[in-house]
Amino acid sequence: ALDFRHALRTLQLAPGFTAVAALSLAIGIGATVTMYAVVDAADIRGLPYPHADRLFVIEGTSVYRTSPNGPDQTATGGVSAATASMWRSSTHSFDVMTRVGYSGLSWSHDDETESVDIASVGPELFALLGATPMIGRTIAPSDTNADAPGVVLLSYVFWHDRFGADRNVIGRRLEVDTSDAVTATRVTYTVIGVMPADVDYPAAVSGWVAERSGSRALARVLARLGDGPSADAAMTELRAVASRIPEPPGPFRTAGIRVTPLRASLRSNGPTDMFTIDSAKGRAVRLAVVFFVLLIAMFNVGNLLLARSAARDNEMAVRRALGASRARLSQQLLVEGGCIALIGGSLGVALARWGIAVAASFGTLSMRGIVPTLDARVLAFALVLTVVVALGTGFIPVLSLARAGASERNASPRTSAGRARTRVQGALLVVEVGAALTLLTGAGVLGKELLRLEKQGFGFDATNLTYFAGVHRPFGVASMDGAQFRDEVLLRLGRIPGVSSVSVYEFFGNDGFYPVGEPAKAGHTLFDHQDVAVNAGFRKNLGIPLIRGRDFSAEDYASTAPVAMVSSSTAAVFWPGEDPLGQQIIVPPPMRRGPRDTVKAEPLTVTVVGVIGNPRLGKVLGPPPMTLLRPSGAKAGVMASYFVRTSGDPNLTLPAIRRVLHALEQAPVDRSRYGSLQRRGIDKQLAEQ
Repeated sequence: ALDFRHALRTLQLAPGFTAVAALSLAIGIGATVTMYAVVDAADIRGLPYPHADRLFVIEGTSVYRTSPNGPDQTATGGVSAATASMWRSSTHSFDVMTRVGYSGLSWSHDDETESVDIASVGPELFALLGATPMIGRTIAPSDTNADAPGVVLLSYVFWHDRFGADRNVIGRRLEVDTSDAVTATRVTYTVIGVMPADVDYPAAVSGWVAERSGSRALARVLARLGDGPSADAAMTELRAVASRIPEPPGPFRTAGIRVTPLRASLRSNGPTDMFTIDSAKGRAVRLAVVFFVLLIAMFNVGNLLLARSAARDNEMAVRRALGASRARLSQQLLVEGGCIALIGGSLGVALARWGIAVAASFGTLSMRGIVPTLDARVLAFALVLTVVVALGTGFIPVLSLARAGASERNASPRTSAGRARTRVQGALLVVEVGAALTLLTGAGVLGKELLRLEKQGFGFDATNLTYFAGVHRPFGVASMDGAQFRDEVLLRLGRIPGVSSVSVYEFFGNDGFYPVGEPAKAGHTLFDHQDVAVNAGFRKNLGIPLIRGRDFSAEDYASTAPVAMVSSSTAAVFWPGEDPLGQQIIVPPPMRRGPRDTVKAEPLTVTVVGVIGNPRLGKVLGPPPMTLLRPSGAKAGVMASYFVRTSGDPNLTLPAIRRVLHALEQAPVDRSRYGSLQRRGIDKQLAEQ
């Protein structure tokens, strides 16, 4: 207690030194605790469900080819209710099975619509998770009847954020649109309950509705392993059952099964995943980086204490002369370092509380069910970390005191302490420079990549450009198809004062175009290629450069001619060293990736009439995507995105755009679908990839 009071008085006499040292440690401790909370939530602690190690996600798999001569590709996804029922009746290793579907719906409220994610589940789900509602009731078997009224069970976050934690929410109604498609229907659900905060499956879900009997939707299966069999035995049994399932029609074949532990299905990443915060290796790298920062801060504070001890050589000499042992002096120095670390640790926990709240708001984490919190586990880590930092910072001046030992007893205390201090400072300098160089090397690589991305840009002029993901034909309007509605959107938006051009591109979502006779060159993912139809003037309106050939003409649109423009990256992959003009490309028809889907339309053959730059319409990171533009026609794509260029600040046109879209849709407008590219910047675009 005496040493503690003396240390506090000593630090009060040097407020500047105390503030600098404490803040240095606070930043390092705060960053480390924040990152540890993320790692703890994602990679250390288990799922908040009883016997979570016995929960497995079961999916169906199928092998398909995008073309007769193309490579085999594997699709993994949900299964039908009939297949799940067969699994349930034919296996004995799992004691409970339930289907879990997932849908993005549009919730209409307060003159706006909001995208909400709703899970369609069986009544067994919550018993399987060992969860009970905090308000109301869960889904009952009677709720699954085809003629039963629609009910919804709210998640804690959705209830807290959208209903203000109103405990009288039972009986409230949610009016939602079943999808963003033109054929969507509107459904009303009645709130029957609210689940606790720790129930979050599927991850980041807004609520749960009952899966109706006779549902034809595909869904994954959540199952609980029984007490007797092992996981390997259960998987063997399931695969034997799956082998008896007949092959689906169409291009999909060899139906199989994949069984994944629930934790792995939520948290694991593939071998090609990047070092992002939602991957385990990305979190490990970030934790190592903040640890290096803390290490540098600790050594800096130790150096400050060491330098400060130079002014206290006379004090130490007097203490020795009065009989104080080296152990007694070391104890005093350790207590002083501990006081600074305690102050820094307290401030660091306050910073970590803010940092954890920011990290918890990351959509990439919440979509994997990762919700970091400042709980007892994290506080215990912060306490241990503070103790380690206290010992580290306090030990550095003690080390110089110990080095002034028996070999220098004939020298004066001031001289011997100075020599020891110089040696310790030299060692600390080497460690600090090494840690700093490690961080600088990583920062240099990251900075180089950011500069490359900034130079690369979008591949088009984003100045005064506003985009939105599209609007949809009003429900029940049979006199207007998707293409007619698209043209009406273009017409009305073009009449808004201050709008200089309106452009649209329609994405078709097929499995990759390829040059005639070379199907192996087709892209393997939707992000490898962009097959889009564009309106007249699209390239000019967006400022995409024309490298060779020509743009689309009025005749191309009038006759829906099978012509196309391709990006430079596409030409380089398909025809290296050759003239791409006049070459032909096979464009497969739109095809959903599901075992029950079949291809009914014939592929389209288009002729290349122009080569453009590399617009990044759907992919910012990595190599530029292979892009193919063709004239928009009478058949609308599966998804449309619009660009509105204005002569001034694009935000000034947003109210007028809202009014136009409201009138077109005859429904409230989802504000999350549009924004200014100029204001959002490339960093926001990267965050959405």
